[in-house]
Amino acid sequence: MYQTSWKFHRDLPATTVFGWGTSAATATVPGTQIEALQGVPTLVTWQNRLPQSHVLPWDLTIPAAVPKKGGVPIVVHLHGGIIPPQSDGHASAWFTADFAETGPTWSQSTYTYPNAQHAGNLWYHDHVVGRTRVNLLAGLIGPYIIRNTPST
Repeated sequence: MYQTSWKFHRDLPATTVFGWGTSAATATVPGTQIEALQGVPTLVTWQNRLPQSHVLPWDLTIPAAVPKKGGVPIVVHLHGGIIPPQSDGHASAWFTADFAETGPTWSQSTYTYPNAQHAGNLWYHDHVVGRTRVNLLAGLIGPYIIRNTPST
C-alpha cells in the first residue's frame, strides 16, 4: 500500500489516495484484481508503505488503533473469505509501515487464503479498528475472485 495520486474522472483533478501496488507509481484504486483457483491456496504478504499521517481526518471520539510511533495502521480482511483466524484481518491485528509497530492480536506477516469455498467474487479491504471507514474512503479496497479449477 502506498500514498499516490489518482484521477477518478478526466474532468476532475487528481487527488491523494492510498492505493495498492508494488510501488507508488504502480499503485491503483481499487487495488489489483487477485484471481485465485478454487482449492489452491494463495499466500500474500501485505506491505504497508503508507506515510506517517493519514490523507483524511478521522473521528478522535471513536476508539481506534493509534500507533505510539506514528504511521497509518492497516490490516487486510478478505470479505467473504473462509480463512484461518490468523489470516482474517482481525481489527486489532494491525501493522504500520515495515511492521515497525503491530496491534495486540497481530501474529504473522504472510496471510494464507485456502480458497476452499465455492468460486465467486470477494473483495479485500482494510479492517483496522476505528479507522476502517477512512481507510476505505482513502482507497484501500480491491477485488478478489475465486475461479473454478479448470477441468482436465
